[in-house]
Amino acid sequence: DIFRHVKGGQRPEISFQTAGRSFDELWKMNNIVVTGTLRGGNIFASPLDIDLEDVNERFVVSRGILEAKEFSARFGKIQGRDGTLRLGLEGNRAPFHLDLMVQADAAEIHSLLLRVVKDEGLRKELSRIRSVEGNLSGRLMLGERIDSLFPKISIVNAAISGSYDLIPYPISVKEGRFQYGDGKVALDNVSGAVGASSFSGLIGSLNYNDP
Repeated sequence: DIFRHVKGGQRPEISFQTAGRSFDELWKMNNIVVTGTLRGGNIFASPLDIDLEDVNERFVVSRGILEAKEFSARFGKIQGRDGTLRLGLEGNRAPFHLDLMVQADAAEIHSLLLRVVKDEGLRKELSRIRSVEGNLSGRLMLGERIDSLFPKISIVNAAISGSYDLIPYPISVKEGRFQYGDGKVALDNVSGAVGASSFSGLIGSLNYNDP
């Protein structure tokens, strides 16, 4: 079960511990604890249906759950660091939690969110954003079950351009902070341009579950 997810890399140290009242009980998932480190690894994150590359982490597997700290990884042009990961190894309703600082290509993070987000309100708003280009940095959180993933995103630096279906002019952003999650998109101190008009110090919010 572990190595269905951890598919490659170097493990400079690993510890295996098990206990039970009989020899058969020794091999039950809930009685096994595995700890170690992974360097330059490859992890298949089944809830996201993606392969994470260049994974570095300290991990513990206990009671059917893999927990990782000091977690860093790469997916395409999305680079994550200083993260934690909690991944249940059994069942579609197993726990899942990812908390990661990211430096990302805007188009790839947009595509990833459209793949994993099930919330219809947020998906509708994300699908209105088109031809996005540029780079973002901030914090990405996803949780809390494999069959029910909701994102919380805090973007602290943005240099992006694209279009939004409800605005008939191209949009560019050169700086600002964004918050996504809990049914709301919030903007703080955003500067950029809409068509030939520029703006700065923009503050606002949108409740995407409220018509």
